Amino acid sequence: MAVAVLIGGVINHFIPAFYVQLFSGLIFIGFGLWTIFGKEEGGEGQGARENGKKSPFWFVFTAFFVAELGDKTQLATFGLSAKYGTPLLVWAGATLAMVAVNSLSVVAGGWLSKHIPEKLVKYFGAALFIGFGLMTLAEIVF
Repeated sequence: MAVAVLIGGVINHFIPAFYVQLFSGLIFIGFGLWTIFGKEEGGEGQGARENGKKSPFWFVFTAFFVAELGDKTQLATFGLSAKYGTPLLVWAGATLAMVAVNSLSVVAGGWLSKHIPEKLVKYFGAALFIGFGLMTLAEIVF
């Protein structure tokens, strides 16, 4: 998160806000379309202790660290930092949001998987991304 915020803060000083906001809106819409039409990631669900020697902590830490390097949230954080020019606040907001979302996922994931179809969650998430993208673009038009 911090790297994305720092890059976005630097961009804010060199690129006019109009272009940053245009890029942010388009990237959010792109994330929504990617959520709907993108390929599903495979290979998850592998046991962390297949050989009995690996710690689940380090397995999860490494998996999340690598996954976050190219995650959509990193790109969104980058764009928001560039748009608002307040890197510390964007970093704090993004980090706290990530902690909240991950905590909620751990607590509620099992229940939701039994009661809500996966496709509904996918389309709702895509609609949120597209909605935020359209709202961001509307700000530069109106």
